[in-house]
Amino acid sequence: MRILVLGLQRSGTNYLSKLVEINSNTETQPLGPREICWKHAMPWELQSNGFSAIDSISRFTCNLGVIIISKHPFQWLDSLVSREPQDFFKSKKGAMVSGEISLRTCASIYNAYYASWLSFLGSGVDIHVRYIDTLMDVSAVMGTIFETFNLSLKEPISVPTRVPYTKKFSELDKLRYINGKCVLNDSMLDEFRSYLDVDIVRRLGYSLEER
Repeated sequence: MRILVLGLQRSGTNYLSKLVEINSNTETQPLGPREICWKHAMPWELQSNGFSAIDSISRFTCNLGVIIISKHPFQWLDSLVSREPQDFFKSKKGAMVSGEISLRTCASIYNAYYASWLSFLGSGVDIHVRYIDTLMDVSAVMGTIFETFNLSLKEPISVPTRVPYTKKFSELDKLRYINGKCVLNDSMLDEFRSYLDVDIVRRLGYSLEER
């Protein structure tokens, strides 16, 4: 069994991949970020093999489990503002304009990414995980993932202290995230909220009434 974790930049893909890797009792290895398709790609984006991301997944011959991970849109935007992942702004045209983050474009990217991948749930994408749940109840999240893919889970569950390509996430950062603290002001949140697809946000298990 190979595991592919999909999600937008700054949504927790590296963290979840590492969680799966270190807690598996079996030969379960998460795929690299570009091994089948780029983990941040839209389903229709062409990959280096000449196929779209979703076609690349469907052509994969080994037993494959696919997980999509998300953050609440406000906390995802907060991560973009506070950490500025360069691969996001280089790959997502219009997300940064004249040194300023385009809230409209970022909301459109969030809407399109999760709307398109959620449409494949049950037909290529097997499970959706919320990043905040990996912080609040990692045992439940790991239990669901390993039960879904019929894998053997190590006990007790380990949490990675360092994750490749990810800045160190302290206990203070964790509490800040769980409590919904962010650097965004109300005007930014209100504008960003106005561009988000309420139905997609709801399907991901979030509410736009949250601060």
